Order: sequence, then C-alpha cells, then structure tokens
Amino acid sequence: MKMHRGILLVITLLALIKTAVSYRYPIEQCRDVFESFMPCMGFVEGIFQEPSPECCRGVTRLNNIVKFTSPVTILFLDLSASVSSHH
Repeated sequence: MKMHRGILLVITLLALIKTAVSYRYPIEQCRDVFESFMPCMGFVEGIFQEPSPECCRGVTRLNNIVKFTSPVTILFLDLSASVSSHH
C-alpha cells in the first residue's frame, strides 16, 4: 500500500511536468518544486493515510507552474529512487 501511494504520487507529479527543457535549472524553480513537494513526504512514506492540506496546496502550486509557464523548466526529482529507498 505504501509503495502504491508513492507510485501514484510520482505518476501524478510526472504528469504535471509536461516538458523538461534542460538539466540546468534556475535555483528558484528548483526551490519551488522542492518546497511544493516536501509536505507530501509523510504521505509518500506511509506515515499519513492521506495527503495533508499543505501537500494538496503544493501539488496545486506545481500544477499552476506547469500550466502557466512555457516552456516548462522545473527540476526533475528522481522520485522513484526516493520512494524506493524508503520502502
């Protein structure tokens, strides 16, 4: 179940990332992605049964970044490795 949640969150986050333009990202965008995603870690790790309101706001924020930024350049987090290492 924990792995299922992690995979679901990874798929959701990756679906938000329409285009990764380069591996060199402005630090502000990396910070935005990191700060938006961090409240979701308790849910991903299985500590909480559902995402917190902060996590939901962070995912909404990432979605808005993707929708309103063109071309989308956001930090690609190796979430699959991160999730796998916790299970």
